[in-house]
Amino acid sequence: MDFAAVFSSLNGLAAIAVVLGLCLYFHEAGHFLAAKLFKCTVHDFAFGFGPSLIAKKWRGTTYRFNLVPFGGYVRIAGMEPGAEPEPGGFHTLPRYKSAVILFAGVAMNVVLAVLVYSGVTLWRGVPDPSDGGIYVEKVMPNAPAVEAGFLPGDKIVAVEGCRHSVLVTEVRSDGPGAKAGLKRGTVITMVNGGEVALPSTIYELAVKSSGDGVELAVLDPDATSLADQQRFLSLPVPPQSPDADADPTTLISSAWGIEFGRLQSASVSDAIALRPAEAVGFTVERDGQEITLIATTEATWARRAERDRSGAIEAPHKRVGRLGVVLGGASKPVDLANAVRIGARQSYGAVDMVVQSLWLLATRQVRGGAGGPIAIMAATAEHARVGWDAVLSWTGLISANLAVMNLIPFPPFDGFRLCLLGVEGIMRRRAPAKFELAVTMGGFIAIVIFLLIISSNDIINLIRYGTP
Repeated sequence: MDFAAVFSSLNGLAAIAVVLGLCLYFHEAGHFLAAKLFKCTVHDFAFGFGPSLIAKKWRGTTYRFNLVPFGGYVRIAGMEPGAEPEPGGFHTLPRYKSAVILFAGVAMNVVLAVLVYSGVTLWRGVPDPSDGGIYVEKVMPNAPAVEAGFLPGDKIVAVEGCRHSVLVTEVRSDGPGAKAGLKRGTVITMVNGGEVALPSTIYELAVKSSGDGVELAVLDPDATSLADQQRFLSLPVPPQSPDADADPTTLISSAWGIEFGRLQSASVSDAIALRPAEAVGFTVERDGQEITLIATTEATWARRAERDRSGAIEAPHKRVGRLGVVLGGASKPVDLANAVRIGARQSYGAVDMVVQSLWLLATRQVRGGAGGPIAIMAATAEHARVGWDAVLSWTGLISANLAVMNLIPFPPFDGFRLCLLGVEGIMRRRAPAKFELAVTMGGFIAIVIFLLIISSNDIINLIRYGTP
């Protein structure tokens, strides 16, 4: 029996239960706490689902601990769509209080995001600016990195002899790069249509150009929108050096009048991904000495983001290389106050990212990126392989996602109920219960159909590629 595989599967299942369970429980707890604050009748507040193992009634509410410890629910008097009014129930409150009860679920999802991001920051610390090294934090069992000899704590200083990234950090004002439009902060992503992750690859593809120039696809640091971020530039073909041992990074930098930034984790990850089932050389610093490790990457299917000529982003399944290591940077401890401040900032960033992602999907700047519950569970299990700090960070993002999604004014989301309360306030009466129930059920059925379609695509991708 492969105990490592069994443990990985159980660890993944536990992560799925924790991530989804926490997000659901905190959301329901928000409704519960607000209802109690306004002295609204709450019949039940439960942790988990299924038959009750423990049930205790206190101050009019039955608190339950149920058989399946996953998420939870709250039953507030008169809050169900189409429910008849009950004494002390949801619809007997002033509408602003009912709105607060609805919004409290969303607020608690944001609170959860702050808590987990703060906890991870306190656990892992913050990046140490005095050490920009790329360190191996974990080596996966049975991965190519094991056979190559990687160890936790190794510092990766070069890939295929290259110690730089594709980030342009300096541009000589009179050089070909500046004349073509390169600037500080530009990231070079493609050369003549081929993806690049290292300056050495830029040189190798550029010298093979058959025409008079080299076409670069770059990301403009000054772009104001995602659609305008990608630009295409034409630069002269660099001369081929007669010295076979010449450094390709130095050659391309000299030819175009630019300098590249130091090697980054993203550069290493991209360089590995672009070489499926290929031998890749790594220069590693261990115990103060540099050694060379050769690893033949594992070819696996994964979604990899790419842009078309218009700048729109797609993420088709591609064969990518996998080394089987978790990379990280040096960190230093942080106190509780700073951890909470950083956690709050990361939570705001997560909410903002979800809002922007929805906008990009709606405007077709990002295509085919929607994933259903199966994709979320698969991603959660993958985070569990990395570590529980990654699982908790993922929980923050999912919780922020749930907060934003619940504000969409479409039934049965809380956003629809909030809009309905606004309409009722203008009408000065409650909407007909049958109308509310019919609209909510119609929206619920539409959401279920949508999720079934997405989930069927996820299942097909799982069968075909092994990943949603």
